[in-house]
Parts: sequence; C-alpha cells; structure tokens
Amino acid sequence: MNIPRCFYLALPLLSLSLVTTHADASSDTNTSTAALQTYDQIVRLSLVEGDVRVSRGKEGEHATGSEWGKAAVNVPIQSGFSLVTGTGRAEIEFEDASTVYLGDNSVLTFNELSATGGVPYTELTLVSGTATLHVQPTFPGEEFTLDTPTARFSAHYGGKAFMRINSYLDAVAITPLEGSNISVAIAAAKKPIAGQTVT
Repeated sequence: MNIPRCFYLALPLLSLSLVTTHADASSDTNTSTAALQTYDQIVRLSLVEGDVRVSRGKEGEHATGSEWGKAAVNVPIQSGFSLVTGTGRAEIEFEDASTVYLGDNSVLTFNELSATGGVPYTELTLVSGTATLHVQPTFPGEEFTLDTPTARFSAHYGGKAFMRINSYLDAVAITPLEGSNISVAIAAAKKPIAGQTVT
C-alpha cells in the first residue's frame, strides 16, 4: 500500500496540536481555580473612642497570653475575633466599604469574614447592645448577615441596609434609617418606616 509522504508530516503536527490544546485547557482550569480561591476579607477598625477591647480568639490568647486587648484604629479584624465596648464606641469598615458602627456597652463577634473568587461573605453576631449598619453589597453573589439572639438580618447584592439594631437576650428593636430598603415580618405586615422603631 502506497501512503503519501504528506501523511507522515501531518501526524506529528496533529500530535503537537493536541498537546497544545491540552495545555491551554489545563491553564484555563488553573485560572478558574485561582479565581475561586477563598481568602480573608480586609476588615479594619476605622474608629475607636473610649473603652473598646478586642479578643483575637483562642489562637490570639495563646500568642499574647491575654484574652482581651485594647483596640486601636486600623487594627485588622479576622474571623473568630470579638469586639466589646464599655463606655466607648467603634466603627468597623469592610472590604466592600460597608460599615458597622458599634455603640456603648455592646458585644459583636465576627463569625466569618471571607471572600471567594473576590466575592465577600460576612457573618456577624450582635450578642447585645446597639449597632448601626450601613451595608450595600457591591459584588454579585455577596451576602452580609447579622445575627442576634432572636433574629437574623441579611443583605444581598443589589440591596442595601441602613438601620440601627438594638439587641437584647429576648428581643430585638430595629430602626430603619433613610435610604434603607429592608423588609421585616411583623404582625401588622407593614413595611417599617424610616425612623420608626419596630420591636
């Protein structure tokens, strides 16, 4: 059987093409894997006034020998940290420029501060006290959640929350502020009005 010479030339070229295609596909996979990596959000204390203390969790306690330390402006906040105010107040700034302002005699824990593929996920607990949230998720798929002992508040991409929350062990009081578009389920099924407190 007589095989043309061009066939022998085509075979190595076809092999080279397959290797190149496979390499391109694996580089696409590496790129998409890198894009979906999870890392810690950049969160910091942007304001500290009066008696404000921070706990870095069990790991921080082992490193410093003390559970609570004095908080200062620009201290980075990570998952597992807690913040407590006595006669003081603090403001926390998140990666998407959202802020939480913590009033006197309040306890706030940072359950999770992460970002996957550049999309932040924030989960906090206001154990007691007062917090003012100014939250506007800016990344598609982003979620910002604040728990209290009796309620859960979530803001997702496209929404915004500008409200004051007073957390008690057996109740919660919510005061929507100007520009907030939250909905709260209450017995009268009315939408809260800016400046009107719902307990």
